[in-house]
Amino acid sequence: MSDHTNIVFERLIYEINNVSGSVEIPIFCPNCKNNYSLYNIKRNGHDYSVKSYPQKFSCKTCGKNFYPHTSFLFNEIISNITRFLPELFKNGKINVDMISEVLECSNSSVSRLIYTIMKEVYNSIEIKIAWNERRSSKIIYVDETFIKIERKNYYLVVVVDGDGNVLAWDLIQKRTWENILKIVNEAIDRLEYFPEIIVSDDFSTYKKVVKMLNKDIIHIRHIHKGNRDLIIIDSVKHEDERIVITHIATRYDIFKYNGMIMTKESVTAEKKSSKGKRGRKKGQNNRNRNSNKNKQCPKMKNRKKRGPIDYFKNGTLYLYWYNTDTKLIRPFLNNNYQSAKILNELTKFFADKCITSNIIEQQFSSLKRLVNFNIKRSKNDWKLVIFFYFSIRAFYELVIKTLNNITICRYIARRSNPLLFKLLRYCDKFKSERLYLKLPIST
Repeated sequence: MSDHTNIVFERLIYEINNVSGSVEIPIFCPNCKNNYSLYNIKRNGHDYSVKSYPQKFSCKTCGKNFYPHTSFLFNEIISNITRFLPELFKNGKINVDMISEVLECSNSSVSRLIYTIMKEVYNSIEIKIAWNERRSSKIIYVDETFIKIERKNYYLVVVVDGDGNVLAWDLIQKRTWENILKIVNEAIDRLEYFPEIIVSDDFSTYKKVVKMLNKDIIHIRHIHKGNRDLIIIDSVKHEDERIVITHIATRYDIFKYNGMIMTKESVTAEKKSSKGKRGRKKGQNNRNRNSNKNKQCPKMKNRKKRGPIDYFKNGTLYLYWYNTDTKLIRPFLNNNYQSAKILNELTKFFADKCITSNIIEQQFSSLKRLVNFNIKRSKNDWKLVIFFYFSIRAFYELVIKTLNNITICRYIARRSNPLLFKLLRYCDKFKSERLYLKLPIST
């Protein structure tokens, strides 16, 4: 008869269906995965350097020392959790309460788990390489939403291509044209060629950003104040010393239906800013405010106050005809073939559709639906969350590969006994909730 007195078990207490009990799980060496190793395990004292004083074990076959939670069976449970996690993060959903309920552990444990996962994804070389891959798109959309971080307003600026793929993003505290231009240039660097169209809202900073690109481009601005059906199409042309902009004010649904299109159009030109030193020329003095020469002339008193130009009231009225079959626009009555050419450029992207920025607004609505905005996070933690969210939506397979290559959740697997049994049933160690356990029988 064989002597099985050397078999070592880990005793776990459980409660299932309001029934409490305990079960002893055999300890296998993580190196020796055959059944013979079951009889060659011996206790090797406790580790008093750790607060919980865990039991140590030693394998007489290979000489390896290990803890119960690093044994072969527990490692198998941890791998089950690792395979189970991608389902929780599918489509970028990050909900601490939901993950806590599934993994049956505290919110603090889940927060540590998520932070570990996001760190690994952020540091993944493969994912960073994927983010640098070039994309083919002739149109980009840029918009921003605000996030409250440590009682301060930050803006998440995002640039996407025509298919809704994120090209670049950043968290900034001030929406200056320099900050936004940097993000837009990062997005353009990921494209195979310079875009023909950029779509944004009517925030004045975007007009400055488009000018500073120093390229001929069509800028579509959505009017989000008052009547939200209106758009302004700016055709920006760069000459040697000036920038000429053709402004076309119209409705966003001009390509949806066959028929007449009405626009209000105007042209403005401005000198390109020189890089000379600002301020008064050398040798000039301040003007004397009391001097009669400096009194305001009568014409200046009647001058209109400065402010944004209303392109829908100012400018010339033009009519065009749009054919939904040929997807072409032709001037009607008063001819303006140059503007007709600009509008025909837009039909490549918006034929039979509305000229709208919904493609990027959907990114923000999904982000706010799948990520809990009420959790207090630092700016760096928010960057980790946003990077993880965009990465798992764009490169799901790469994120899953990253998760499979790391060892996580040891503390969750060790402390959550109900989760152990749930996952043990998944890996066929238990056949039912009655917890049948096959133990070696003496012969």
